[in-house]
Amino acid sequence: MPIIDREGKSIVFRETEYRDRDACREIPSSRYKKQAGDTKELWRAPLTWRALLMANRIWPNATITNDLREWAWHEYNDRVAPVLAVREMALDPAQSMPVTIEGPYPYQTTGAHFIALSGGATLADDMGTGKCIQTIAALEQYDLYPALIVCPNQAKATWANEFKKWGPPDMPVQVIGGSAGQRRKQIASSADVYIINYESLRTHTKLGGYGSITLSPEEKRLKELNEIDWVAIIADEAHRTVDPHSKQTRALWGVADAVDPRPLCIALTGTPMVNSPDDLYCLLHFESPQEWPSKTKFIDRYCIKEYNAW
Repeated sequence: MPIIDREGKSIVFRETEYRDRDACREIPSSRYKKQAGDTKELWRAPLTWRALLMANRIWPNATITNDLREWAWHEYNDRVAPVLAVREMALDPAQSMPVTIEGPYPYQTTGAHFIALSGGATLADDMGTGKCIQTIAALEQYDLYPALIVCPNQAKATWANEFKKWGPPDMPVQVIGGSAGQRRKQIASSADVYIINYESLRTHTKLGGYGSITLSPEEKRLKELNEIDWVAIIADEAHRTVDPHSKQTRALWGVADAVDPRPLCIALTGTPMVNSPDDLYCLLHFESPQEWPSKTKFIDRYCIKEYNAW
């Protein structure tokens, strides 16, 4: 029976045997590493509630160290319990969830709380159902500033107008546009919300890595957007970032990766899958790269892509 321990930002499974290999592979994003001189296999998984829950289901009688138990207790109280409370409120229309703005429908109120408490998620409501309103409500209710909104160029004015309509009065909102020099001055201004399009984003942030892609020194360099400690990053029309090879996608990853602790990353799109199920990987990696580090493993675990009877 393995001993489940915490080591930094990883869950470590000690005292595992060869027969435990298949069980260890069932834990999301787990990987095998054998230390020099060690006769036992050492498996690791990201330090997440999901990985710990899966491990506890596989080995209900395993020994969990006190350090990991303490982390799990805080994680449940801070992250899991509030999300479960939102779910119960959504299932019971008699319960209300007040927000600081007026006007949203009940499902939008529920969505606003879900966004803020999720720790990173995709809001895939249909077009025209108020994803902007839910996002603004979440930012304001939980004071998630400074926030970066990344959207198509034609949507920048729409976002600015939505903040004027639904946000608090006199909120400083900076729409980033114009020449490269003008954009740098706008990024350097003092604002709570910055709105930038995808094409401009990749010139003002370092790029994230993917697979065997070699980054140039310029692509690795921290830039203007990386100097801001973002609390929330919102990717509107996030289906534009389903190709991990594109600079547009890796710029979105890079601007989030440069912040420690990692900001709340939310993807907004009515079409999270454009062509096939593996399109979801880029969105999940943006929201939580620790839980979704590898596209190959994601496909192996969750996607059957060959032709079959269905």
